[in-house]
Amino acid sequence: MTLALTPDFSDMPQNAIDALCAIGNAVAAEPFRLVFDRAVATHNRVILLASERLPQAERFQQQLVHAIASAGLPRRKNVRFNPHITLSYQHGAPFDRPIDPYSWQVEEFVLIHSHVGLTLHDLAGQWTLGGNSSAATNSLPKLANQILF
Repeated sequence: MTLALTPDFSDMPQNAIDALCAIGNAVAAEPFRLVFDRAVATHNRVILLASERLPQAERFQQQLVHAIASAGLPRRKNVRFNPHITLSYQHGAPFDRPIDPYSWQVEEFVLIHSHVGLTLHDLAGQWTLGGNSSAATNSLPKLANQILF
């Protein structure tokens, strides 16, 4: 689940990555549960959504956004936080239907450098909620209990 987006860069500046990692080191939040219980198809994708607000995720996202703004880093314009999981990109008939809840405890968050148009993603930082940061690794970890920023 994406929490904040920077503008697209052809090559992400190292000083921006360093500043975002410093923000990750400074953020303090407790683990929280996410529950998605709706499958929704729009004009170009299929996503999972929550029927109810996710206040802990919203608070955590706002904390990150505030820290990014305070650091003077740019954020992508006209992006509203809408907690969801994208299942696929496709065209088809729209629908919105309840599903059995898909839920997990978020225990970590990560900083991902997504190389635009290349389907290449580098892990730039990884942090434990309610704990200390851990060193970044060269491969993406299991994402089942993580959220992205």
